[in-house]
Amino acid sequence: MSIPLKLPPGEWCCCRHPATFLTLPAASGPVLNREERKAKLSSDAFWNPEVGTVDEALKILDTGEVYLKNRHLWLAGREHHTKIGLHLVEDFDACPAWLDVRCNAGKALRFAMTRNVDVFAHFLARMLREM
Repeated sequence: MSIPLKLPPGEWCCCRHPATFLTLPAASGPVLNREERKAKLSSDAFWNPEVGTVDEALKILDTGEVYLKNRHLWLAGREHHTKIGLHLVEDFDACPAWLDVRCNAGKALRFAMTRNVDVFAHFLARMLREM
């Protein structure tokens, strides 16, 4: 399923990938200050290669595609759409099975991918470093 993107001037899509959107566990981790976040992104400390499977207890919310644009992270599912400005993303963690994204607007999301999570995570880190 592909959704046509109507992007405003100056916005472009960097990466697109099929994804499954999951519920988040209760503990989402500490909020990083600007310097800690920059250090984490620069050192690739967002990547955890040891966690490789999706927990069976997590509920699947929707399936669709995740789009990484130069200004937004857009989750386009069959039933739900979520658009988060990259300037709102405080932190994210990645592993071979999923990405957890935390925002300062109170939103948090987890999405699973079948492959190329590391590539998507590195693109996301690059976009966040450039903001």
